[in-house]
Amino acid sequence: MIRAVTGLRLAVILAVGLGAIDTGFAEFGEVTDRTTRAELLDEGLDILNGLWHGQPFHYDGKHYHLKETKFYPPPPPVQQPRIPIWVVGAWPRKKSMRRVLRYDGLLPTRMDERGQHVGFTADHVREMKAYVDANRGSSTPFDIVVEGETPGADPVAAAAIVRPYVEAVVS
Repeated sequence: MIRAVTGLRLAVILAVGLGAIDTGFAEFGEVTDRTTRAELLDEGLDILNGLWHGQPFHYDGKHYHLKETKFYPPPPPVQQPRIPIWVVGAWPRKKSMRRVLRYDGLLPTRMDERGQHVGFTADHVREMKAYVDANRGSSTPFDIVVEGETPGADPVAAAAIVRPYVEAVVS
């Protein structure tokens, strides 16, 4: 629920991705194949969006099968058209980036040709933004959220680190 608190609006944002597969998933019996995890993520998001419509819902996918509900589901989220979903997008992976286009935000990462995560720069973020701008058909807001560290005690140095990323997404 969104409510006013001293003039501010509280909001929920859901961030999703395939997960940090190399951090013990296999030891808990979880699937570690990226393709399968991507299918599970896509179906999970389909189900979540279906349930958020606040009406009886059923789903028949490759991995998940839900029978139509026999009870009144909870009301849809107050946030419309839905709770915003930010998706980890692996640049330049086309399937990963196509998933990003269906939602409301990008948490960028970059992978090399062997599927290993590698660092990225503001120029890579600029490329990702250009891809999103060229391929996203929606006019709803879209966020790009870059994770990193800045020296908290040195605002000038912090601004120098952040500025190229701001320029990459604002331009």
